[in-house]
Amino acid sequence: MKRRLFFIIFVLISSLTIHAETYKVGFYTDFEPISYAASRIEGTENFDQALGYEPDLLRAIERASKGELCFEFQGIKVWENIWMAPIQNNVDIGIGGITIEDTRTKDSSGDKKIVFTKPTVDFHQSLLCLFSNKNAIKHHKDLNCSDTVGAVRGTTGEYRFLTQTGIINNLNDGLIKKGVTVVLKDRGFKRSDGNLSIYSEELKSRKYLIPSDCSLPLVRYFLAEDSMIPALLEKHISAIARGYIGNRIVAEQYPEDLVVTAIYSLECEAQGKKSREVCKEKEQAGMTVNIENEKLFTALNKYILFLTDEGAITYEKWLDDPQVFEKRADLYLERNS
Repeated sequence: MKRRLFFIIFVLISSLTIHAETYKVGFYTDFEPISYAASRIEGTENFDQALGYEPDLLRAIERASKGELCFEFQGIKVWENIWMAPIQNNVDIGIGGITIEDTRTKDSSGDKKIVFTKPTVDFHQSLLCLFSNKNAIKHHKDLNCSDTVGAVRGTTGEYRFLTQTGIINNLNDGLIKKGVTVVLKDRGFKRSDGNLSIYSEELKSRKYLIPSDCSLPLVRYFLAEDSMIPALLEKHISAIARGYIGNRIVAEQYPEDLVVTAIYSLECEAQGKKSREVCKEKEQAGMTVNIENEKLFTALNKYILFLTDEGAITYEKWLDDPQVFEKRADLYLERNS
């Protein structure tokens, strides 16, 4: 009798847990407050401890799914191609404030390998400058050959900055202005004839872009977001080109030293809308999943839509109430009990 009772209990417990799956999440460690590690130093104890907006969203998904979806985090220090983490880094999901772009879903052969989930957060781009330069660098057009701007290769912050300054012709082609010199990691260089694209494989190791005339700034590349901050504070560079959210957080940490300027959405500027308040078009970020993992993709989309209230819960609302996703998860459980 006892054996039979034990067997029944075992079957019941198994039936409750058999559907639970643990998915590995590769997260960018240097994009505070969207996705960052408790320790930014690779190999240290807390390097895989994920903090920020998107990790909070995933933990709320765990809660809403009653543990059917569980997540194990793995820090990724290098931004380049992080959207391909589900293919290249032995993880199931890639996160890190990754702007949704069709080109990022394909490998070097042009084959579609990953898919983006529903949007998790919206972005505008900006410049982070020294407070002493707040009047000198209000817009991208104020930059010239006396300025050096820091950027991380392969980010939308880089590409949109290059477009705004006229270093490349547009986002689609990315053709570098004739005469601009690209300095590579191996100390080689390429001088653009007007047909050289910033997206070219031969420029993947670019370290500097040297302007062809004094109307353009010099561009210096960094491996990670955090390494640009000391360079700016020590006046080795004049500005940092990246998303407004990350730049604002840093400016708040150094209120007497740094300031955010040139806040914009490229689409809005193209339409002549200069005010961020009236601008509706924004970049949207999502999580990446292997295109073959349709089950995970569908589940994530279901919970992202509910927990973000179909986009109504923004980064600003999460900042005001860091438990907002947890509360939405409880509401989901209440409605689906």
